[in-house]
Amino acid sequence: MKKASPKVSKKYPLQPSEVPVTQKMLFEVRDELKSHIKSEISGVRSEMIGEFASVGSEISSLKSGMKSEISSLRAEMIAGDLSSKLEISSLRSEMKSEISTLREEMIAGDLSLKTEISSLRADMIAGDLSLKTEISSLRADMIAGDLSLKSEISSLRSEMKAEFASMRSEMLEMKSDIFAIKSDVHRLGVLIEEQNARNTVVLDAISSFIHRQNRFEEELRQVNSVISVFRPQN
Repeated sequence: MKKASPKVSKKYPLQPSEVPVTQKMLFEVRDELKSHIKSEISGVRSEMIGEFASVGSEISSLKSGMKSEISSLRAEMIAGDLSSKLEISSLRSEMKSEISTLREEMIAGDLSLKTEISSLRADMIAGDLSLKTEISSLRADMIAGDLSLKSEISSLRSEMKAEFASMRSEMLEMKSDIFAIKSDVHRLGVLIEEQNARNTVVLDAISSFIHRQNRFEEELRQVNSVISVFRPQN
């Protein structure tokens, strides 16, 4: 019989691209990225809301201060102080400048918030695209691994078929040898039976010859005894 074919050693993945990834794992990575980006957006929004609240509190405090100052100035104006008019005008100009600066700061903060949101959206889109590319590459790797596994399985099947064919041929040869041995044994049995038959014939002949010889010797003994009776004695 032929020697058994050597076992094919299994190839374990050594690179991250060769590790099989399921769709569930990809969805979990996508959900983690989305939750992380949403948390960052919520943190930025909370910071901007806090800044807007602080600006609003400053504006309200300024308004209350301005109202108190205006009320004091009105009281002075009622008293007939002309210098208070100049102070009121200066205060109005200062208030206008402060309000304009606050509006500019609010607009700038809104613009910065919008830019941050747009950048976060761009990051989300880029992350989604990179995730899609990674998924496609992983799918390609999985398909390539599946094809290589199928080729290995087909080669193993062909080797097993060849081995089975050789074993069948060897079994047929063994069967033919067994049939030849059976025929030789049958022929030997026939020869032994013939020899036994011949032996029985020879044994019968020998036994009859011995019986005749014994009878002849007995008769010869009787004749000798008779002759000895009639023989003259000296």
